[in-house]
Amino acid sequence: MAIALQTLETLEFPKVRQQVARHTAFSVSRDLALNLAPSVDPAEVRRRLRLTDEARRLLDEMPDISIGGARDVRLAASLAQRGGVCDAATLIEIAATLASARRLRLLLLKLDQERFPLLREIAAGLPLLPEIEDAIARAIGDDGQVLDSASPKLARLRTDVRTAFYRLQD
Repeated sequence: MAIALQTLETLEFPKVRQQVARHTAFSVSRDLALNLAPSVDPAEVRRRLRLTDEARRLLDEMPDISIGGARDVRLAASLAQRGGVCDAATLIEIAATLASARRLRLLLLKLDQERFPLLREIAAGLPLLPEIEDAIARAIGDDGQVLDSASPKLARLRTDVRTAFYRLQD
């Protein structure tokens, strides 16, 4: 059973979503806040309240916790899913986001199971993709340039170009 749109308007729920969104620091979080929908399922409401309590407690105890380094890579993921190719700068953003998720996952999994069971459950669902992080680090430099180590063929071609250039100069 869903809550009627007219009821949500009467309760000024869109304004509540806007207020929540103003407290976000990440575009993905903002989108989630703006698309929040209330639940009429008592079990789901209790779960969300417990999760909110855990998150509030965590922020009180660790005010500096963040998802620092994460970027909004939804467009890149969508492009890649359709077989598209991401540029080097986007790949660096993806690697930073994966590293951020990995750090947050490890931090949350260290929390006390009794006090933070729902946050630990969410953390356990965050993927660990070190092979992708490593592949990007091997292929793309910090300056966004594709490295010779990106592939053996590229390394060989670049060596051939340098050799030809030096011969030409001689």
